[in-house]
Amino acid sequence: MTTRYVIAERFLRMGSPFFLLGVAANNLSQVEFGIYALCLMLTSISMGVTTAGIDTILLKSISRRGTLSRAMFLSSHIASVSTGLLWIAVVSITFYQSHEELHDVILLLTIFMLVNSANRTDAILQGGERFKESFILHFILTAALLPLKYWDLSVNKSYEIKITIDIIEQIVAILYVFFTQSAFNKGSNSTTIVHVRMFSALAFPLWANGVLLIAYQRIDQIFLTTRLSIEALGAYSLAVTLNSIPAIVIAAHLTAWFPKMLLLRRDQPHQYKAIIRKIVVSYILISTTYFVSMIFLAETLIVMIFGDAMRDAVTVVHIISVSIFFVSFGQIAGQHALLESMYWLPLKRSLLALCTAALLLCTLYNNLDLITIAWISVCVSFVANFLAYAVFSPAIIRDLLTWSR
Repeated sequence: MTTRYVIAERFLRMGSPFFLLGVAANNLSQVEFGIYALCLMLTSISMGVTTAGIDTILLKSISRRGTLSRAMFLSSHIASVSTGLLWIAVVSITFYQSHEELHDVILLLTIFMLVNSANRTDAILQGGERFKESFILHFILTAALLPLKYWDLSVNKSYEIKITIDIIEQIVAILYVFFTQSAFNKGSNSTTIVHVRMFSALAFPLWANGVLLIAYQRIDQIFLTTRLSIEALGAYSLAVTLNSIPAIVIAAHLTAWFPKMLLLRRDQPHQYKAIIRKIVVSYILISTTYFVSMIFLAETLIVMIFGDAMRDAVTVVHIISVSIFFVSFGQIAGQHALLESMYWLPLKRSLLALCTAALLLCTLYNNLDLITIAWISVCVSFVANFLAYAVFSPAIIRDLLTWSR
């Protein structure tokens, strides 16, 4: 039942942006849609920067102790807001000063990123295994606000109001956790001293990995924007979004199992291995199903949902769908590494992937097009999700492949 709630919530939260992406593609001009895709890219980077490592340590702490102390609550928020402010400074320097036509949009985005950096709702609810509660919260928010976002994109043919509604959505989630916080402090004798330095020391390697992770996942889109055009970014973003669907399903499944796997790894290792075996087999089936589906159905889906103008994304989808096999394996290996408290391993992996991406993109810069960038993305995915683990921790590869037999 827990897994169902997590997967249902992820589908809800994934389906809403995906639906709105289709609405935007069909109602905005190619230039406006490219700007909309740029906004999505900047906000996704912000979310990654402010949650990487911080949410993992927070979730792990709640799962182990069964409660959330005020010290951990405040420490996580101070750390995430600090990183959020850092990213806002980067965006302001990079885009606000150099793109006068985007001033209003960038201003709204900075407000969203600041509010989002204070939103630790997901980690707190998931760490407390309040999956049903989390699903209901996001279902109500989606049901109430999605029609307004649809109106802005389809009728108003704009996205400023949509971003404003996103800000309101984040504030509501923050207020909900704030007013239900007492449920986590019952029976806890934790002091209210903010252990920021201790928390930061634990979260730093995972946070640094998250920053590098975002960097190597988005560097292709940054190069695409500078080498080609903002319209090309829109088509490429569609392909990346489609490819994220199975990855989000897999991530939701692992999130639901994380608290249980943490305990089984410590107390019942044989049962833990049995779960890993089932997960590996099921992920192979999911990846294969998605890959075959995209080969035959990608063109139909893209034209039907996003319109004929986005047909250029079809070939990109065919290529990028290959990477789902590497991504699914990498998510299992990454969770196993976290359960083993190997916090520096993901950092090494992301650094290798970023160097690989930068090397390929710079080497092929004069010949970059959508197809070339798509193949570079597949190569980087292989390096990040398989080769890096084989190089830095062969034991993880051996364990997962042995247990899956």
